[in-house]
Amino acid sequence: MRIYAKSKLTKNIYDKINKGAEGIEIHLDEEYKESFQTINGHFVKDVPIKAIHAPLIKNNSDAKLDTCVDHKTSWAVLEGTMNFAQKIAEKKGWNIVVIAHLSSNIEELKLYGIYEDIIVFLRDVIEKYPNVELAIENSTKRGHINDNLGFRSICYDDPTILVKDINHER
Repeated sequence: MRIYAKSKLTKNIYDKINKGAEGIEIHLDEEYKESFQTINGHFVKDVPIKAIHAPLIKNNSDAKLDTCVDHKTSWAVLEGTMNFAQKIAEKKGWNIVVIAHLSSNIEELKLYGIYEDIIVFLRDVIEKYPNVELAIENSTKRGHINDNLGFRSICYDDPTILVKDINHER
């Protein structure tokens, strides 16, 4: 088993490494653009970065795949994160995982009319950043359970279906 730790790109990152973390998941927030500037800094050289969590930003403007209000802006942030990860991957010599959120299920994405757009976007960025692996988390199934509206933490096969649809016709 490998032990990884979450951290912002600050000097406190070394405390986690000194306490035994074998890898670091960089957690980005509102200052994510400043983090992108550290690409040539000592953090990239000295820290075993394994993953980068796309920015979590106040006012619901996270880099989520299904932000319906302004998904193109959210996708630009996600693509910036993937570009950042690609540069780190090239310096490190290993792939970097980028973690993004998806809070809707496939039925909802189709209802919102953005499912096909998400597929096209993901195909493009996966092709553009070959040393970045995209992990989608926090998918939520909403629906009726025994005639009541209910929520479940895993969308059954939705992540698998999304991956199959991304790979279809490639």
